[in-house]
Amino acid sequence: MDPDHLLRSFLGVLVPRTRAFTDNPSAADLDALTRYVEQQQIRPVLSEVLAMHEVVRAHELVERGGIRGRLILDLSKA
Repeated sequence: MDPDHLLRSFLGVLVPRTRAFTDNPSAADLDALTRYVEQQQIRPVLSEVLAMHEVVRAHELVERGGIRGRLILDLSKA
């Protein structure tokens, strides 16, 4: 059994329209997440897309904190 199942279920009751995902998702969780994104029910929040040569800056931003969303390192922009 997924140890986070109870917590995710409880969160869904407390905060309607909330879906929680574990850091070790099952195939079913990933399928559901994909469906939510494709149906525009959820939207990933991206802070910034950086080229790989900006990796030091990315670390500085993360260490400083206060970032809203994810930092993406684009490996195609070497």
